[in-house]
Amino acid sequence: MGRASLAQDPGASGSTLARWSGDGDREEHWRGRLRDVALHLVVELGGGDSVGVVAASSPGASGAAELVSLWVDPAARGRGCGDALVAGVLAWAAAEHPGTPVVLSVSSGDDGATRLYERHGFVDAGPSPDERRGRQLRRS
Repeated sequence: MGRASLAQDPGASGSTLARWSGDGDREEHWRGRLRDVALHLVVELGGGDSVGVVAASSPGASGAAELVSLWVDPAARGRGCGDALVAGVLAWAAAEHPGTPVVLSVSSGDDGATRLYERHGFVDAGPSPDERRGRQLRRS
């Protein structure tokens, strides 16, 4: 699932397929990702096919949890998968870190993703601290 998202939509996660392939496709690399990122969610449709992923980090120096690496397979878009993933992150943040804002970075021009996040109460918080992204969105 993770490599499929990097192959099909490399701009969505802030990483590259090359970073997770070849020498990067090592068990310790994948285990490090699972260890260092607090939450990983997968969404499945009917037959048990995994069609979307998202991750989130615990609050850092900024005091906010961060939603990262959301991706939904293009064939499953428009079916509520993105909404389920965002809702899952928000529920986790509310349960594990009550009162903590959630932030994310979205690429400039990614209007579909921006609309998804706005449906869940995210608002524009200015330029993203990640220079590869356009805007940071925040939900308090």
